[in-house]
Amino acid sequence: MAVTPLWKANASALKWAPPASRSIGYPTAGDTATSTPATHIGGEWFEAMVEEIRNVIDAAGLVFDPTDTTQFFQAIVILLGSTYHNALLTESGDYLLTESGERIYL
Repeated sequence: MAVTPLWKANASALKWAPPASRSIGYPTAGDTATSTPATHIGGEWFEAMVEEIRNVIDAAGLVFDPTDTTQFFQAIVILLGSTYHNALLTESGDYLLTESGERIYL
């Protein structure tokens, strides 16, 4: 079940459209010495990536929770039809998530 995306601030009521012209290649941080501008990925890229992740979470039957940074991992495990057997998920926050859901702080 698709849910309307929620953002902290400055969201648009309209879904993005692909840009008319695209830059093909790899992103760059830019270089002021050579006047090479940094790559601009644009809001449409952020929306596309978030929607890709949320689609996986939704397909696994989970309810999206922006405070749970393990949902994408859980969804992949669910969709593959396996368990957390021997899986450890390293998360930001200096802890590991074990197969039982226990957080082991480093």
